[in-house]
Amino acid sequence: MKRILFFCLAMCLVPLSVSAGEPVRPFLQTGDWYPAGRSALSEMMNELFSGVLEAGAKHRPRALIVPHAGLRYSGRCAASAFSLLKGWKIDRVIILGVAHRAALSGACVSDFRLDRTPLGDIPVDTKITATLGKLPGFQVNDRIMVNEHSIENELPFLQHVLKDRKFSIVPVLFGSVTQTQLKVFAGELNRYVTETTLIVASSDLTHYGENYGYVPFKDHIPERLKKLDTGFLNLAMELNANGLLRYKRKTGITACGFVPISVLMEMLNEKRVSARLVDYYRSGDENGDYSLSVSYGAVVFEDKKQRGEDRKMSEQPAVPRQISHENRVLLLKLARKTLEAYTRSGKRLDVDLNTYPKELLVRRSVFVTLNKSGNLRGCIGNLGSGDLLPDSVTDYTINAAASDPRFQPVQHDEVKDIRIEISVMTPFHEIPDYHQIRLGLDGVIISKGFYRAVFLPQVATETGWNLDEFLSHLSMKAGLSADAYKKPGMTFSVFQAEVFSEESELK
Repeated sequence: MKRILFFCLAMCLVPLSVSAGEPVRPFLQTGDWYPAGRSALSEMMNELFSGVLEAGAKHRPRALIVPHAGLRYSGRCAASAFSLLKGWKIDRVIILGVAHRAALSGACVSDFRLDRTPLGDIPVDTKITATLGKLPGFQVNDRIMVNEHSIENELPFLQHVLKDRKFSIVPVLFGSVTQTQLKVFAGELNRYVTETTLIVASSDLTHYGENYGYVPFKDHIPERLKKLDTGFLNLAMELNANGLLRYKRKTGITACGFVPISVLMEMLNEKRVSARLVDYYRSGDENGDYSLSVSYGAVVFEDKKQRGEDRKMSEQPAVPRQISHENRVLLLKLARKTLEAYTRSGKRLDVDLNTYPKELLVRRSVFVTLNKSGNLRGCIGNLGSGDLLPDSVTDYTINAAASDPRFQPVQHDEVKDIRIEISVMTPFHEIPDYHQIRLGLDGVIISKGFYRAVFLPQVATETGWNLDEFLSHLSMKAGLSADAYKKPGMTFSVFQAEVFSEESELK
């Protein structure tokens, strides 16, 4: 039987040192994967998740395909997928990684009881890993597991999005496998998939350039990279395992997690799921240099939609009911108490959802804006379905005060001079022509490859900008040229916001 050999880039057989029987797998400090300090990593997570366009999937997420490069490169892509877990009960995560730094045949688990990151320790389901380690094709090898990043780089995202929930992980690394082993591994792992289990396949996509030994074309590189990656992702989303193998043999695509993705596909093969692409970009998009570029894609597999649930992109989403004055006051008072408590103690205010009316126990995207002496002091939010309104207001009040990269954290002695504004958003939808934007009514999201930015509806009113000025500033906020909004490849999505502040509601 021929083996399925996958590209394991940056392969190096390094001497690994870890004492047998150690209970905790330490986090890697051998590369610039993510910050080693708890505070710095937490701030990075807040920043990555603040930029996602969707939080909390409408249908239960069953599996994700996510990248595993250094978080400053692929982190935004990974956050866009992990954000979909918000609001869903998940108590077990099976993480399928790829061994980059050791020659491995088959699959590998470890004896570690805990996996550590700067954010804390995550329990490993050792009953499952011990059972797997005794099966044909598996081995127990702490030395291989300890120095591998493809599983570890997913852990901070899980800790961030599932921070209030208890969950365990089942980390499994793969090397070269046979087609028969793919199905066997998938079958064995499926024994442990319950209603509250998530499967994560960790993989970057095409590694292009001389240093990666992969230069299948030398002109029109961005377009051809996208075509190459899209062909791979489409087959994965169709759960076409044989087609994916043929595609790899035909193109030689250097997607390092080919085997983890293939195992995931086999695990999902008989389940009623639908797949969609959540995010995609290439590292070359950041500076326009594709001579050495890695592609990142995020895919979610969800419970299949019921007939009639699909909505055409051109249809306007239904506008939710407006929030009553009394409930606006409740949210503003919650934001004020949160700001005072966090700046005084550094701790999140506990929210008892049972004390809030049913009208507020809905999932809406929220932005919290802090103004001091008429000037912006912090503004952060999200644009997905979000958490329940009281939780969202609490979280984004803290983020606006402590994690807006444009400002120093708010100090407690400043709180008395700060005025709070809350914006509660409708669902966003894409428009084909930016001339359809209604200044002062529509908030706008622009997106082009790696670049993304948002303006709330009130920005146009407060600045007095015309449409071109508005979009020029939005393009520059995204890190693009002022006229980027006029060029091909830019997408525009709009939403509306219900905006209320202490000044308007607490007179």
